[in-house]
Amino acid sequence: MAIDKLRLKQKLEQLEKMAGFRNILIHEYSEIDTERVYQAVHKDIDDLIKFAQSIHQKYFPGK
Repeated sequence: MAIDKLRLKQKLEQLEKMAGFRNILIHEYSEIDTERVYQAVHKDIDDLIKFAQSIHQKYFPGK
């Protein structure tokens, strides 16, 4: 149970970082470092996919 809470906390922290990065992309797009975007996408893509899958399973079970 404690391990699950730790994993959830880590996932939430990662999602908060992704949301912050998204805000930079939207609001400061004139100063975007494309190399940083490339690195972030390749580093975090698995987390994004897992998050999307968990949301899909929760709201669309069996589909």
